[in-house]
Amino acid sequence: VLSSMSEAVAAKAPLVEMLVGLLGDGDIEGRRHAAAILTKLGGAVARSPGVTCTLVELLKHGEHEVRRHAAAILSKMGEAPASDPGAVEALVGVLRDGDTHAGHKAVE
Repeated sequence: VLSSMSEAVAAKAPLVEMLVGLLGDGDIEGRRHAAAILTKLGGAVARSPGVTCTLVELLKHGEHEVRRHAAAILSKMGEAPASDPGAVEALVGVLRDGDTHAGHKAVE
């Protein structure tokens, strides 16, 4: 079932990209729902092109909740972020920014 979910998510890359875009949106409820969906999808999200890069950019967002969601989703994506030097550098930056909740997610 999980592999078929991964394939379905990969086929719906524009939907995944839209959900990732909502993470940086001003609508707090929209952010939370998008983050919940993306976190549940986990590694399947990594199959969508450009998602890791967008999440890395969101780790630098001015709002701590956005950084926390981005770190949580990256932590559920398996090895994809670990193979991206920019992602690793950005996650280390989250550890240094003083937001303990986002830092905790970055460590996961």
